[in-house]
Amino acid sequence: MEDFIGFLFIWLIFEFIFWGVIYATGSVLTFIISFGKWVPDSIIRSNTGRVSKKQSGFGLINRSGQTYLGAWGVCILGLSFWTLIVVYIVLI
Repeated sequence: MEDFIGFLFIWLIFEFIFWGVIYATGSVLTFIISFGKWVPDSIIRSNTGRVSKKQSGFGLINRSGQTYLGAWGVCILGLSFWTLIVVYIVLI
C-alpha cells in the first residue's frame, strides 16, 4: 500500500510539472507565432474568490475584440514544441 501511495504522489508531481511546462511553453509560443495578436486563455477569479478556468477547448475565441487561443490549443502548441526538440536531439 505504501508503494502505491508513493507512486501516486510521484505521478501527481510529474503531471503537475509536465502540464505546467507545456502550458507555459505554449503561452510563450502563442505570442511569438501570432506576433502578439492572440492571447492564451487565462485563469479567471470570480467575485466569490473562486479560481476557475474557462472551458475554451482548441479553437480561437473572440472576446470583446481580443482573440484568445483555447487552453487545449495552448497545451498542444507547447507539446508540439517539446516533441520537436526531443526528436531533433535524438536525430543528432
